[in-house]
Amino acid sequence: MPHSPRLEGSSLYLRGLDHVDASKAYSDWLNNPQVNRYLETRHEKQSIQSIKNFITDKNKSKNEYLFGIFLKLHNKHIGNIKLGPIRKQHKLAEISLFIGETSEWGKGYATEAINIITNHAFNDMKMNKLVASMYAEIKISTRAFISAGWKEEAILKDHYLFNGKPMDLIIVGITAQQYYKNSPEKNPV
Repeated sequence: MPHSPRLEGSSLYLRGLDHVDASKAYSDWLNNPQVNRYLETRHEKQSIQSIKNFITDKNKSKNEYLFGIFLKLHNKHIGNIKLGPIRKQHKLAEISLFIGETSEWGKGYATEAINIITNHAFNDMKMNKLVASMYAEIKISTRAFISAGWKEEAILKDHYLFNGKPMDLIIVGITAQQYYKNSPEKNPV
């Protein structure tokens, strides 16, 4: 059973995934070169069973929370967002996400999902800092985080090989202090 709570936004909700969410559409996303171009899952063909295994692994984890991203209208699963791994002693967590439903690209859903998970991490989980990293070529992902109030923190030069060529890695982050400074109404104090 998923241990991730249901989190509400204006157009989206996030909820934990279970085996029933391991659909053909989900596996099609992960096998679509347009979707998986920058996902590490691109290195192996994905199946409904591999998705079920992934969901089971994340639901058993004590330091990672996997959420499906769902449109409130029609309860349509359009992608995933993960909080973790979490380094509890530092109150530090990583965020990763993808929008698999290409018909929903460019509508601001990634930024909304980032806002929802950021709010949850700081207000409910009392995290101190969140970070995310992405291939430098994925400018739209960087913009989604920046639009959610995050800041670019570092560029790791030639960090990954992408199609045999070196590519930079962009690291973005936000602290609780920055979050509450920019959104004082969200401060639980």
